[in-house]
Amino acid sequence: GLNSYSSIVRKEAMNQEYCNIDEEGSYIFTENMPDVYMGDFGSLTTCGDEMQVWVKVGIDQDNDRFIEDLKYLCSGCFGALSSASVGAKLIKGMKIKDLNVKDIHDKTQEILNLPKIKEHCSTYFINAVLLAVKKIQD
Repeated sequence: GLNSYSSIVRKEAMNQEYCNIDEEGSYIFTENMPDVYMGDFGSLTTCGDEMQVWVKVGIDQDNDRFIEDLKYLCSGCFGALSSASVGAKLIKGMKIKDLNVKDIHDKTQEILNLPKIKEHCSTYFINAVLLAVKKIQD
C-alpha cells in the first residue's frame, strides 16, 4: 500500500511542477509546438504504468542541444510518478548528448530508495525521454 513508500517518494509523486496539464485541463506542451518532442513509454500489459514526456529542446552557448524544459503525464504507481518528478529535476538543463540512462536511474534510486519490486517503474521516465529525443532531426 501507500504506507510502504517513504515520505520522499510520496512527496515527489504528488509534485505537480512538471505536470503537462494546466489548471483548465489543457496540455501545456504539445508535439506540434516548435522544438517540442514527445516520448511515450509503458507497459499496459505487465503493470499498467504509462509515461508520456514532452521535451522542449534549446541550443546552448556551445551550440549543443539541451533540455530547456519538460513536462510529463503518468498513469502509474508512486514509484513511476516519484521517479518522473526526480528525473525531471535531474535532467532539466542537461545536454542531450550527456543523457545517460544508468546515471539517471542510479541517482533517482539513490534519492528515492524504491523497493526492489518497483525499480522497473523508475525506468519509465528516462526511457520516455530517450524516445522523445530520438525524434530530433540533425
